[in-house]
Amino acid sequence: MKAVLFDFDETLAKVNEELFAKNYFKNLQEFFSTKGISANVQLIVSCIEHITVKADGKRDNYDRFMSCFAAKTGRSDDFWKNLFLEFYESRFFEDLKRHFRINTQIKDILESSKRNGLITVLASNPIFPAIAVEKRLQWIGLNADTFDLITTMEEFHYCKPDPRYYTEVCTKIGVDPEQCVMIGNDHKMDKACEKTGMKFIHVSESESFVI
Repeated sequence: MKAVLFDFDETLAKVNEELFAKNYFKNLQEFFSTKGISANVQLIVSCIEHITVKADGKRDNYDRFMSCFAAKTGRSDDFWKNLFLEFYESRFFEDLKRHFRINTQIKDILESSKRNGLITVLASNPIFPAIAVEKRLQWIGLNADTFDLITTMEEFHYCKPDPRYYTEVCTKIGVDPEQCVMIGNDHKMDKACEKTGMKFIHVSESESFVI
């Protein structure tokens, strides 16, 4: 074993994903309304689905998401990039911090992995840009420098559960999938790593994980 991949939501961070998603969309819509802009939840979800199921590896998730938004609204990619950036820097996004706390058991595994010289990856589904991923890490007392790699919209071309997402991680860290372990909570999104030859450990079984 040379690398350990950690999912974020309900793995490294304790969070009610359903409640977080509900309030994320609520706060995003409220932020948009302060700018006189209307964008419904279904529009956002449809563009997330677009980057998940229609990946060809040519453009990163960030560009494809913004292009989807632009095409559906008649506003430019840059308009939406700037607006989302402003949202992630706003009190509307910071308000969501209350949903998160560190999973100390998984944090211990992370720290042990680092002490033993293993490559560590924050393998959260790359549907957030770097600024949002970094802020979410800060909410649980970590930062981007904690990891050798964090998977963000700007850097990745595929999303979970596409096995190519895991292959892309391995390419970036220079490690074969068979030498990696993925720790996560989702049997669909995270367990998909096994299709590449990577080992999957469910967060509920992480106590038995020995480095």
